[in-house]
Amino acid sequence: MRFSQTRSPVAPAERRHGWPPANRGVPFLSPRLGSAIALLGCLLLVGCAGSSSGISSREGTLSISAEAVAGPVGGGAGFALALRAAEGEGSDGTTTQRYEGRLVINGTVLARVSTLGISALQDRVTFSATVPLIPGPTEFALELLPASHTAATSPLLKGYYRVNVNDAGITVATVTLNAGTTAKALAYEAWRQRPGPTLRNISQFTGDVSALSGLVQAWLNTRMTTNIIPGADFTWGEAIIREASRVADLAPMPGTGETGVLDLAEGALELFYDREWLVTSPPDSVPSVPGSVVGITFFKLPPNNLPTLGNWFRYHPRPQTTADQTPVIAYLPEATSLDDVASAPATFYPQALDRYPFPTALAEGQVYAFHVGDTYGALQITQIAPTTSITFRYKYNRRPGDPRLR
Repeated sequence: MRFSQTRSPVAPAERRHGWPPANRGVPFLSPRLGSAIALLGCLLLVGCAGSSSGISSREGTLSISAEAVAGPVGGGAGFALALRAAEGEGSDGTTTQRYEGRLVINGTVLARVSTLGISALQDRVTFSATVPLIPGPTEFALELLPASHTAATSPLLKGYYRVNVNDAGITVATVTLNAGTTAKALAYEAWRQRPGPTLRNISQFTGDVSALSGLVQAWLNTRMTTNIIPGADFTWGEAIIREASRVADLAPMPGTGETGVLDLAEGALELFYDREWLVTSPPDSVPSVPGSVVGITFFKLPPNNLPTLGNWFRYHPRPQTTADQTPVIAYLPEATSLDDVASAPATFYPQALDRYPFPTALAEGQVYAFHVGDTYGALQITQIAPTTSITFRYKYNRRPGDPRLR
């Protein structure tokens, strides 16, 4: 979510003189953890506080209790303890310093907890944090990282949550982090990078993360166990990143006043070899050099002369210009019809066989998204005449720059 430039979500430092103790209204997990939370509960990063005279004089308090679950009971994932009590962890095995819990708002870390409660089965850890905030709707993220993390380390578990912070007393939130919330966080972050409305929040994200959750859990099962402490080099695998991108590409985009009413054009087209379709005008012969807008061409891809759709200029000798490299199309292997495409993806490619997993060839039924000039759309191949033309159904948004397609 995005806050107004004149209202910061974090209460300004000059009004913290009456700040209540951090343990007020928050159940502690152990005496040692309690003292740590009491210290960290009042943490406030000065750089995150607004300094405008327009900031509200009201102040609220957000108190969060989190439980991070490694996975199913008896599963492969778990939380490792220190090998020696002398390394600073509780000798009774109820706390661990091998991980760090973080509270993040608008990309800024507002609280860090370095001593966490840990269950006897080492399948879950717990931590709490309390911060002063400007009252109103607030989106926050909770992250769990290895204690050795660097700026390049991915969170082991993560979740995004939205609450309404009261302007009096303490607003309490109790949340759980697991493979499911982590999968949703990864897909949500990819979804927020897509073109479209900038005012988006986690409650608007409805992508299906069921398959992604399984991939996340499998990744944790071998890299985060009761005997293995993840290191600073922990990151998510390529298959997980691809699936998060796929989920984000299919998730509907909220309609807001920023984009206006949806205005779709639909139809069918036969596109002949070496003809360029600029979407908002009929196909024409491909010019000798790129114009201000690069369209979609049906052409033979060097060096094997494989029929493809995309930016013809990229693959035929021409003076190198920015237009030569324009990405205009993206394969959507997860879609089986145009109805499946709710919004254009964030990334496009020069030709139809570029996006993983690569199709071996164009085929009837395949669905692609396209971005020509300021126009977003999608097409589905209905017929291919290998030596002459390709026919497809299409839809596109008449509103320039609007990626919504459903």
